[in-house]
Amino acid sequence: MRDFFQAAIPEPVTLLGQQLEPFSLGHWVILERFECAYVCGGALNIPDLMLGVLVCCHTYEEFIDLARKESIFELTRKWSKRLGNFDFAEKSRDFGKYINDALENMPKYWAEEKSGGTKKKAGAPYVQTLRAFLLSKSTLTPREIMNQPFALSAWDMTAMLELDGMLQINTKEDDEAADSAAKFEEYFESLTDEQKNAMREGKPVNN
Repeated sequence: MRDFFQAAIPEPVTLLGQQLEPFSLGHWVILERFECAYVCGGALNIPDLMLGVLVCCHTYEEFIDLARKESIFELTRKWSKRLGNFDFAEKSRDFGKYINDALENMPKYWAEEKSGGTKKKAGAPYVQTLRAFLLSKSTLTPREIMNQPFALSAWDMTAMLELDGMLQINTKEDDEAADSAAKFEEYFESLTDEQKNAMREGKPVNN
């Protein structure tokens, strides 16, 4: 459960002189809206980094308010001029790590098998499914949902689904069991056919 506590209280991050807010659902929505390569994919460049840091050092509402007063292009251009020279590759890695660290704390789970019925795949993007679920199933306000740490929102949704019997969250014991099974599978595949047959019959395996 260590991932949950790290998701709830992520490590603080300062980048290009700005204290970044915990990466949130609101940040993801804005970065997708303006096609920032750090979440949309593609070649990374300085404008993407400028936009990413500018978005993530504000709450969702703060940035929307800024964007209504002045164009995103002008905001990033003015800020980049004040920054001067910096190591883009280094800062780009740092910003990518900031996002990746948030997503690494997402919960692991498996769906409970239900008899009958057909599984349906959601057509909405994950961020919209997450937002809609928390709006309908929790007492969180829209502002809280858009600004709390992204991984914490995912944990909230997953925990509620687990309480409803829809899935089961992976535990440390599950991970250890899976690791042991993988190591045994690797060991078994390294045996000769004769050794494998002996093991299947419950006989000693001669090395």
